[in-house]
Amino acid sequence: MALSERIKKYLIDEFNIRFLKGRLFYYKESAEKSFKMLEKETPSYSDYTAVEPDKSYYSFLRDFNLNNPQYLLQLFLFRLFEEIFIYAAFKIPKIKDIPIDEWLRGVNATVKDVIGFNSGLFYDMLAAMLMPSR
Repeated sequence: MALSERIKKYLIDEFNIRFLKGRLFYYKESAEKSFKMLEKETPSYSDYTAVEPDKSYYSFLRDFNLNNPQYLLQLFLFRLFEEIFIYAAFKIPKIKDIPIDEWLRGVNATVKDVIGFNSGLFYDMLAAMLMPSR
């Protein structure tokens, strides 16, 4: 039985989001794990601590169309957004009492060069997730 084009597209999107969330955001952890494995062979690696990458590392995000409305169907999208919030390189603040337009300008200035666009669904989703619950 062949899969429909719609299902194939869904599965590709699901894979992209899972890969993006599952591997590309864990540079520091992966590097330290690799050095721990090397430590058995070369003890001088035992005190290695990886440095959290800066924003430029995350330039791969522009290869993923994070404004794609089809990503809303993906279960891991919100976990991906959570990962984006917690990484120190982005320093995205919670909205709290900040006027939404002001908050969006600050977030836009922080991430637009990395993700490759400055408006759209991605920013709306960030705002929705970081709005204080009432």
